[in-house]
Amino acid sequence: MVHLIKIHDYVSRYENDIHRYPNQFTRLKREKWEKMKKNWQQANAGGNVEEDWFEDTSPKFFRQPFQRLKKSNKEKKSGRVVTEEPDQVYANKTIEQLKKMFHYDVFQTQLNWASSSLFGESYLESKYRFDTRLRQLIQDIPDNFLLLYHPVLRVQRAEVQLDVILLSPTEVYVVNFLEMENNAVVRASNERFWPVVGKYAKAQLLNPMIAQERSFSIIRSILQKEEIHPNISTLLIAPDGILMIIMHVRT
Repeated sequence: MVHLIKIHDYVSRYENDIHRYPNQFTRLKREKWEKMKKNWQQANAGGNVEEDWFEDTSPKFFRQPFQRLKKSNKEKKSGRVVTEEPDQVYANKTIEQLKKMFHYDVFQTQLNWASSSLFGESYLESKYRFDTRLRQLIQDIPDNFLLLYHPVLRVQRAEVQLDVILLSPTEVYVVNFLEMENNAVVRASNERFWPVVGKYAKAQLLNPMIAQERSFSIIRSILQKEEIHPNISTLLIAPDGILMIIMHVRT
């Protein structure tokens, strides 16, 4: 699960120590899973849990994290986990239900860590707790990535909101999701507006690569100033639709 280090313009404890908190959160996540698994096994007469699902370190898992983002997350929003006795919470739950409970609990912790620090706390808008795209990113991207979710940065005395930024050990990804109805077709080109044809309506979409180019330039400028030169890639993802590339924009 990716480390969510920044949301919008909220304060974040990762700002204080980017080296300490990812490791601390990984330990916390492991301890949380071990506790939930133990309670579940006690409530269900020693149910079996496959040990390799929690931290898949296969080469495919690290090489292809973005392929999992091509499919929209269709899971229903999980309900709030209430404080009850283990037998009441975990009894008659399947292992898949246990995993969903674990992912939901970790997601809420991620949000809290990315909107508070030792010195202050931001008011977290409720929309983020029900943001299925954010939940999908956190759940599907591996632990060695850092996520900035539409971060607001100060650039030349102006505040600028960027696209989704993913930091891997060797690369930086600027990610933009094209949200549209199922099986809608968008024609991508170097024009300012892209036509979108869906089952129920036709529309136009402002070329998302305009914002991506701005995010790309800002990220590159910041990294170059710090004498850091990773590969920076831009990704357009249409989870529910079909993206037709008419002309490749980047040269």
